[in-house]
Amino acid sequence: MINTFAFLFGLVLILQTLDLLSESGRILAYPGNGDAQVWQYVSLRVPQIVATFLPFSVLLGTIITFTTMNQNSEIIALKASGLSAHQVLAPLMIAGLGVAIISFTFNDRIVSRASTTLAAWKKVDYGALPIDRGDRSNVWVRDGSHLVHAQQIKDRSVVVAQGVRPDQFTLSSVDAESMSFGALSEAIDDLRAAGRPTKALEGALWHKLSGPLSAVLMPLLAAVAAFGIARSGKLFVRAVMGMGLGFLYFVADNFALAMGNLGAYPPFLAAWAPFLLFAMIGEAVLLKSEE
Repeated sequence: MINTFAFLFGLVLILQTLDLLSESGRILAYPGNGDAQVWQYVSLRVPQIVATFLPFSVLLGTIITFTTMNQNSEIIALKASGLSAHQVLAPLMIAGLGVAIISFTFNDRIVSRASTTLAAWKKVDYGALPIDRGDRSNVWVRDGSHLVHAQQIKDRSVVVAQGVRPDQFTLSSVDAESMSFGALSEAIDDLRAAGRPTKALEGALWHKLSGPLSAVLMPLLAAVAAFGIARSGKLFVRAVMGMGLGFLYFVADNFALAMGNLGAYPPFLAAWAPFLLFAMIGEAVLLKSEE
């Protein structure tokens, strides 16, 4: 666990520094902005970086743990005592589940709010944030086989399409990253009732679960660095293989989400296919290493 958060701190520090080099000029270009606005940007950007790289930090921390245990012959001692590879992995996977719960809560409570504020701030070129008064124009809603289109309403009230709720007209573009799990689920229901496409948002909703749960998968992918090293003597190669499997998982995860956004994959498949695929790959590598 200590290794995981040490890697996370290092990654966040490096990536935030690089990101700040490209964004600080835009922040300070707005009249009146100074160091306070730069630090405000950092406070909003860091949660996004943490959410993105926490699972990969779990992978790196687990690889270092397994490598150290192998160098000290602790893995051999555990297996000699009668423990199977799955029993050796179990404590780390349970710890990964704890990290996943923390990650989900962090994403739901902090990252979503930070993303909302940062997106709105970028739209005004890091100036003063405007107040959203809820004004909408040129909106449409589907009512069965009828399409209700409203360019603008000036009077106090008007009665049309009694089966359509007024809140369906206030729906604007939904940013999944800027919404909590519950809020996104409600938005999907409202959009579906309004007759709007929701497949991409459904995939993003499922990914709010599969993303944090990837922390449980990382010890399984890192297990290649734990078993079979005593026979082969290729500790570094196996550590690189573990990192490679983790990197391929994140590539496949982003690819599947992109395909889901395009409608090529069903929402559930777009969010969970990489997780299930690499769980099977990790299990196969683990069984092969035990032979």
